[in-house]
Amino acid sequence: MVTIWTPIFPLLCCLFCFIGIVSGYAIGVALDHLLPVLPIISEGGILIPERGVFGTFINYSAVFWFFTNICLYLHMKDHVQQHKPHSKVRHFLYVMLFLGIFSGFGFTLLANFQLSEDLMVHGLGAIMMFFGGLVFFVCYIVFTLKERQYTSLWMTIIRMIIIVPAGICVFLQQIFNDNAIIVVAVNGTVPPLPEKVDGINRIGFGQPWWLNHLVSSSAEWTVAFLYLILVGSLAYDLLGCYIVINLNDYDPRRVKRNVKSSDSDQHGKGTDKVDTKSEEKDDQSSYKSSY
Repeated sequence: MVTIWTPIFPLLCCLFCFIGIVSGYAIGVALDHLLPVLPIISEGGILIPERGVFGTFINYSAVFWFFTNICLYLHMKDHVQQHKPHSKVRHFLYVMLFLGIFSGFGFTLLANFQLSEDLMVHGLGAIMMFFGGLVFFVCYIVFTLKERQYTSLWMTIIRMIIIVPAGICVFLQQIFNDNAIIVVAVNGTVPPLPEKVDGINRIGFGQPWWLNHLVSSSAEWTVAFLYLILVGSLAYDLLGCYIVINLNDYDPRRVKRNVKSSDSDQHGKGTDKVDTKSEEKDDQSSYKSSY
């Protein structure tokens, strides 16, 4: 029997994402690929060697995010079936599962399609991840408000406090990203965005686009860490939830022998077949949660 403690999935999701973001930034700055003052997070995944480290850890994080969503869906479904078996809320869970997988798929696009090589796919992945994750957590908060017994009220309040600045940062990042919102005019005209060097915006302090870039990158870094807090908080809701996999001994020779004996025994034919089927179903898995 193998027992998996499901809170490990959101915790590992946060850990691998944090390592990927920080290592991409640290290696890029150490090799002078990035400016040290708040570069765009994805720029830590453009050049070798930080690109390999960044992409690897982000992909692992996305995998654990998928597992987290599946466990959350099973846990919420189990809660609804126990407390409100006829509630229509159970249909809402499918929407949340889709949103979680949708945002996770965007996460993988962001990791595997570099900002410098395929901007459209990378940007699509970022939109799927940021906006999909935002809508997912809004729906999750609505669910916890409706189902008061699902989790503690203080945890829901904390998530509500976090989701507000996270949503603001998502929109700020999209608005200020490569758009001249607060660019300093030079000789009465707004200068164009400086050309990228190796696919990286090297906009330093004092340049006309620096303040615009600072708002965009600050919003991106802020929402990234706020999302990590939100994802990590899901481990609290999954406490007491386990995936139990029973790995019983399975002997195909014994099953085959029982089938032959059942064929030769006309009177015990039906009973033996039932026993054979029960032996074939020894290997099974289950999801258990406690309240």
